[in-house]
Amino acid sequence: MHIARLDIEECILTKFPDLRSLSQYMIVCNAPNMKAAAVRLGVSPAAISQSIARLERDFGVALLERSSHGIRLTPAGAALRRHASILLEVGEEMLETLDGYRNLALPRLRICVRETVAKVLLPTLITSFSDMVGDLSVQSTPRSDYIEEFLRGVWDILISTDDLSHIPNIESQPLFRERLIAIVPAEVYRSTTSIAEIAQRLTFLSNGVPAQLLALTKRYFDENDVVISRSTDCLSTGATLDLVAQGFGWAVITPLSLARLYFDMEKIAWVMLPAQYSRELYLSNEKNRLMDVPNDLARECRRAFVAEIATWHRRLPPEAFDAVEVLGVN
Repeated sequence: MHIARLDIEECILTKFPDLRSLSQYMIVCNAPNMKAAAVRLGVSPAAISQSIARLERDFGVALLERSSHGIRLTPAGAALRRHASILLEVGEEMLETLDGYRNLALPRLRICVRETVAKVLLPTLITSFSDMVGDLSVQSTPRSDYIEEFLRGVWDILISTDDLSHIPNIESQPLFRERLIAIVPAEVYRSTTSIAEIAQRLTFLSNGVPAQLLALTKRYFDENDVVISRSTDCLSTGATLDLVAQGFGWAVITPLSLARLYFDMEKIAWVMLPAQYSRELYLSNEKNRLMDVPNDLARECRRAFVAEIATWHRRLPPEAFDAVEVLGVN
């Protein structure tokens, strides 16, 4: 028999029992008689009878058969017991979930940060929300499957170089933009400022940068007729810097990759590539699920970037300030 949705909703509003009534009913079902159920509930047998009668009236069916030998469930009563057990289990889970929100914005928050910006953002992420979140998990990852993990719900918030706003129910807000830079031995750069010529003279050092940055670098090479004569892989950014300073090669990198490293600026020339060869950092989350937390977190991340840039005058050349931009700052 088909029942219209409005009829179901009206029935729920007017006749559906509360969880307390269902809980009492389950105790009656498991008791040998009304008196035993009344003792367990701490009420009179008459109150139990009234509660059962109310359920039978609301549902329009008989739930129990009463006799001198005790009580027995009718088929309808047995069906109600099965469904009531499920509802009560869900209700208990609901209460446990809501209890996690007491005095907290969120009971749990899981954040994934791309490894390339982790050093800048991790202190802010950990300290800014420790009092607002019960279980805060922040992890940096160099893995390539972080987007798939985010979309599967492994992470609540993803901070990466990927704009995911084209995906339904996902919003991404920009945090930071940085242009690609070429680092070249200063002595070589004094004799030629042509990246194409430098690429012919020196070994290109690939220092394990993310695939997206490699793709952006390759696009620069293709669009500017830069032909790599020879290349080699380096294990780390620090090793790359040492080789460039010693005149053994050149590399394409980003300001944030260099920000926490110390090197001799007199031995390395810093060449800023055109603005179209830039990468942006985004904060992504599921829409309408975390209240104001993503916006608050984005604001704190931007503040962390501003504070980080303010320290660069001690470590990076003046061109570094022109190569970066904090986005979304009023």
